[in-house]
Amino acid sequence: MPKQTMPAEERTRGRMKSVYNTQKLDADGWADWGIYTAHVVHGLIEEVASLRATLVAEGVDLGPERDPFET
Repeated sequence: MPKQTMPAEERTRGRMKSVYNTQKLDADGWADWGIYTAHVVHGLIEEVASLRATLVAEGVDLGPERDPFET
């Protein structure tokens, strides 16, 4: 039986909630949103890489990989 995995959206949402819930607040009660945003972005990059690898393994031609941050 193939391994069942959670849909990508649910995995990403779960990572975002986990990071958000573990943030530490500073003395004034503000969270460091830069750290939160970085965790979310890194999670999304990992998710895209995982999905890309799955599609390539299934024989889908995605063309050359490009850096999304290059314009």
